[in-house]
Amino acid sequence: MLFKNIILLVCPVFIAIGCASTPEPMTMTSVVESNISVQKGFSLSFAEQKEWTVTEESPYKIVLSKQSSNNNERYMIQALVVKLPSFKDDDDFLNFIEKSMNKNRDKSNLKVIEQQINFASGQGEKCVRYNSKEEPLVKSKKTKSLILGMVNYTCRHPDKENTGIYIAFSKKSYAENADENLIAQAENIFRGLTFSDF
Repeated sequence: MLFKNIILLVCPVFIAIGCASTPEPMTMTSVVESNISVQKGFSLSFAEQKEWTVTEESPYKIVLSKQSSNNNERYMIQALVVKLPSFKDDDDFLNFIEKSMNKNRDKSNLKVIEQQINFASGQGEKCVRYNSKEEPLVKSKKTKSLILGMVNYTCRHPDKENTGIYIAFSKKSYAENADENLIAQAENIFRGLTFSDF
C-alpha cells in the first residue's frame, strides 16, 4: 500500500502533499452531513463540520472548504495519510518537518511574514505543529494581495511504522481580514483527530 510522501508544498490555497502512486481521488462538492469524517487510518470530528463542504475525498484523504464573508476569502482543511521516514528521536522528527517546509517553500511564489514550529501533544502521540503567515513575492499594484495563514500538524501514526497523519488548516484573506484566532481554531480541529486501523 502506497501513501503520499510528505513533501510539503506551499500553494496559494493550502499546503499540498507531493504525490506517490495512489488511487485517483474522488472530486466532489457536497455538504458534510455529520460532524465526523472517517478515513482509513484516522477520523476527524469537530462541532462545526456541517458548515463545511467536501471538495475532495478518497479513502486516505479529505479536503473541506468554507467560504468566508468576503467572496475572495476562504477557509480550507486538508487531512491525509502520509509516508514518513524513520526518526532517531523527536528532535529529528521536528527538524525533518522544518527542512521539508523550507525546502519546498523555495519553489513557491510566497514570502514568509511569520512562522513558528513546535511540538503539539495529541492522542498520546507527539506531533509537530507548523504555523505561518505568507504573502505573494510579487504584489500586484492594481489589486490588494491575499495573505495565506496556515496551521499544519504532522503526527506519527501509533499503529503503523513510517506512516503519519497530516492536517492543514488555512485561511486565504486580505491582510485587514486576517484571522487572529486561526491557531485556536486549528487546535479545535486537531483535538478532534483520532487514529484508527487501516
